[in-house]
Amino acid sequence: MRWMVIVAGLVAEIFPTPAQSQITLAEADPPFHLALESVVIIGDSDGPGIIGKPADVQQRKNGEWVVTDHYNFSEIKFFSSEGFWVRTIGRRGQGPGEFETAWFLHVTPDDGLAVVDIGLLRVTDLFPSLEVKASRPITIRPNRMVFLKDNFTLVAGLHFGRRSVGLPLHVLVSDGTIVRSFGADPPI
Repeated sequence: MRWMVIVAGLVAEIFPTPAQSQITLAEADPPFHLALESVVIIGDSDGPGIIGKPADVQQRKNGEWVVTDHYNFSEIKFFSSEGFWVRTIGRRGQGPGEFETAWFLHVTPDDGLAVVDIGLLRVTDLFPSLEVKASRPITIRPNRMVFLKDNFTLVAGLHFGRRSVGLPLHVLVSDGTIVRSFGADPPI
């Protein structure tokens, strides 16, 4: 099955549902308009480039597309800038370069890759050559992650520590330690 990768992440933020309150940050002249467009079609209908259901899709600086798949979380698939399968890395396991539930991806400044395995609660850092650089723990099963500057990571997820219970957002440093939890007043 081939999937169209489209720019769609901003739609929910720009067009709130009727239940959400609307706040005007600034008036735009002319009015702001958002349009979706197809970026690339990736994958194959059969063979090694088949994608069941994309979990995360990122584009490396070298133009390659990187995909994790809900139907095969132990592999990471790479596609050319035109959307054709190039290679697959990973397999099921707990060793270096092995994954249980590879979910989120982050392209590092050097064009390497950080792979978040929510099953093993770890991040595997890969060199640009895709060889394993290191693995580091995460202490929260993330619903979503954003990689910030200086090795900080913002994680949306539940944590049941004494100072973090009921707070949905957590800032982690590279060794997985929570340095701050916030996002609800009072905690839920």
